[in-house]
Amino acid sequence: MATTEFIEFSVFSKRAQRNLRRASDNLRNLRPLFRAVHDVMYRSTMKNFDEGGRKPKWKKRTRQYLWPILQKTRALRRSIRKGFEGGMPVLTTAVKYAGFHQFGAPKGNLPARPFFVFRREDREAIRKLVEQHIGKGAM
Repeated sequence: MATTEFIEFSVFSKRAQRNLRRASDNLRNLRPLFRAVHDVMYRSTMKNFDEGGRKPKWKKRTRQYLWPILQKTRALRRSIRKGFEGGMPVLTTAVKYAGFHQFGAPKGNLPARPFFVFRREDREAIRKLVEQHIGKGAM
């Protein structure tokens, strides 16, 4: 016969109670965190445009032009918007040809030049933001 065991604990420390309450309050209001995450994501995307991709660099064009890759009119770059999907921060674009550049188009011999790419340092910055937000004022 299986038995069910319960573990119960109480926090008697006023400081620990205060810290738990603050962490809980910070989780209820994620708007400041999401604003900061959007900023990291947006800066990373703009850096991809500025540097022609980052590790790996975007494939070079077969002909040389006066403007940087993906920036003849700058319409794609200017179209990047911050939004929410499923309650989570996302970047979007309404430019119809964005997917061809992000993923490539083998039929059109267009190589992928992904601009929505987040490097390890971006993910680390977001992780730190989450930790700071949850623990803000709690320690």
